[in-house]
Amino acid sequence: MADTKLTKSAAHLNEMDTNLFLSPQDFTGPSRPIIFLDVDGCLNRQPIHPRKNREWVSVRPLSGYWVDIDHAVVGTLDALLKEFRVEFNWLTTWGRDVAYLEDLFRGKLRGGFVVAERPVGKFVAMDWKLNAVLAHLANRGGGAPYIWVDDEAISSANLSNSDFEAGRGVGGELRLLIEPVRDTGLTHEHIANMRVFLELHAARQ
Repeated sequence: MADTKLTKSAAHLNEMDTNLFLSPQDFTGPSRPIIFLDVDGCLNRQPIHPRKNREWVSVRPLSGYWVDIDHAVVGTLDALLKEFRVEFNWLTTWGRDVAYLEDLFRGKLRGGFVVAERPVGKFVAMDWKLNAVLAHLANRGGGAPYIWVDDEAISSANLSNSDFEAGRGVGGELRLLIEPVRDTGLTHEHIANMRVFLELHAARQ
């Protein structure tokens, strides 16, 4: 199993900054590292007692959400993905509404590809995210190292798919699985672990 367990555990192309929905085939190589990034519980912290510095995101007339973003973490993540030219994929219930977060991120984390939309329905099985990850890796031909950041779907994937848990087949590539705590979301420590992972991959090229 090629699973790097740095912790319980996307890509930025400067020239692609303005297009959120480019197909990954437009700018990927066979061994280019990939990130699948969730929003809620990861970039959008969700503490039990909401903080006073939350920000409002309007997604359509008379509709929106309060979000709690650590802008220092967003900036550090953005710089890391650009440095290692990681293929950046959104995998979140926000779907294409993630575009409304771009202004909030102050110019950071632009150019990501929405790799899958949440299926329609009030109650949807969590494995839609795992299926999206596996389909995308298979479409890439397998072998690309990847980082998956999600506060819920990774644990669900390990429970529902023994091959994924054991690192067999598609999805068993060199990988870093990060499961942030919803209260704190993605941290600088998680990003430091990403750097170690990406440096390990770069050293193998």
